[in-house]
Amino acid sequence: MVAYAFNFIDDMFFKFPYVKTNFWVNIFFVIILALLVMGYQIRLIALDRLFVYFPTKYASYDYSQLSDEYEEIFFETRDGVILHGVFLDGQSDLTVILFHGNAGNIVDRLEYISLMSSEIGVNVFIFDYRGYGLSQGTPSESGLYIDGQAAVDLVLTRINFTKDEDSKLILFGRSLGSSVALKMAGMYQPSLVIIEAPFTSITDLSRKTYPYIPAFVIKNIIKARYESSSMVAGISSPLMVIHGDQDSIVPIGMGKHIYDLATVEKDFYKVEGAGHNDTFVVAGSEYFGRIGAFIESKFNRSQSE
Repeated sequence: MVAYAFNFIDDMFFKFPYVKTNFWVNIFFVIILALLVMGYQIRLIALDRLFVYFPTKYASYDYSQLSDEYEEIFFETRDGVILHGVFLDGQSDLTVILFHGNAGNIVDRLEYISLMSSEIGVNVFIFDYRGYGLSQGTPSESGLYIDGQAAVDLVLTRINFTKDEDSKLILFGRSLGSSVALKMAGMYQPSLVIIEAPFTSITDLSRKTYPYIPAFVIKNIIKARYESSSMVAGISSPLMVIHGDQDSIVPIGMGKHIYDLATVEKDFYKVEGAGHNDTFVVAGSEYFGRIGAFIESKFNRSQSE
């Protein structure tokens, strides 16, 4: 690439009769070119942080909402980032890893995971992506996938050592976390995958959110893709898709499209009257009841076969 840059600069400057280049001039312009490329990439990452990620850092952690025994865990990703999570022990052979959405941190989900654990009867592990809560680093699409791998590896190690051979792993992703959950489901073989309010891709969602911005502009200013519509074809686990029919952030049509693309055993749960963040509030006990019924039906089926 450096040789190409040298040739490009020579070709460009030798078109002008009064300009003669030498080695140091070439070096100078290669550095300028490299800085421009780096600046462009940094700009993309910065815009991703502006449009895609809305983390809350260092919030006050009040675990009094948790009804079961819990454990705070700090763990390291393969690229050396320290992440923070909480394992809620529901004394079950079913463990759910929750991949949360793009805003806030795990503090905002403590009530939710407590209800999930008590209503369904599962262990729950929730963690913050890099740049969220007490986790180190800066969020990016590739980084969140690395974080997801670290979380799955941690839980698999934990349940293999502390639970019996019948232990089951369930991946549950909400909104942005749906993409991370689908990516992990394609890499591992979880017992079940549940996604709520999934979008087809960041590009598709941006077109809906910013309809006045041309698609080619969106693709060039936002680096993240999160192509859930492509990733869902790569999973082999039974799938449940949950979506509020009044979701004003991610249209329910996107969730239905993800569901239609899946080629595995699947279930679609439309939550009547619910928006993007209040499905379990609007539906009440029915919400966890439907999820619990889906989990039970799949495990009973696998045990009987």
